[in-house]
Amino acid sequence: MSEERIIPYADLSQIEWDLKNIHDNVATVHSEIAGVSADVASIEDRLETLARQFTDFVERDIRDKALQIAHTLLIQIRQELDQKYGHYETVRRHTTGILQATDIKLVRQEAITTAAEELMLATPRYWLAPALVSVAAWLDDNKDLAERATAEAVKRDVNKAALYYALLSRRMGRLGATAAWLDHARPNGAG
Repeated sequence: MSEERIIPYADLSQIEWDLKNIHDNVATVHSEIAGVSADVASIEDRLETLARQFTDFVERDIRDKALQIAHTLLIQIRQELDQKYGHYETVRRHTTGILQATDIKLVRQEAITTAAEELMLATPRYWLAPALVSVAAWLDDNKDLAERATAEAVKRDVNKAALYYALLSRRMGRLGATAAWLDHARPNGAG
């Protein structure tokens, strides 16, 4: 006789039920993993957006600070220029005023001389101050002072002084003096 083993039919329903539960649990875990994966992707997107916004903020802040520094430097430079050369504008305005007042003869010669001398004292290195003194001296028929003031203006800036005197001579109708002053000027500062 052959030895056969006969496996009796066992009740496998419990095993089937346990396998079904495991299968359901695996499906639930799989579903939860998919949800977590979606959450992670959403967080990554938001993190990328936040990183871009932060980078933009930092770049904008750097530009704003550079602009602020440039603005501050511009103000400082303007203040330095005004402090160093602001009084030159006063001399230019007085020069125009004196020439106009001379044309219409509304200001006393003493006032013109006093104004020119005060501007000479206030702007010791500016070429236009002695030029203005020379104009006041010419108007007052003080040849010696006019010549010394003219020489000082030319010494401080030959080209500007020569052009100024050429224009002034032309204004007074002295064409020979105009030509002489234009010849005296050095083109392009050559010399």
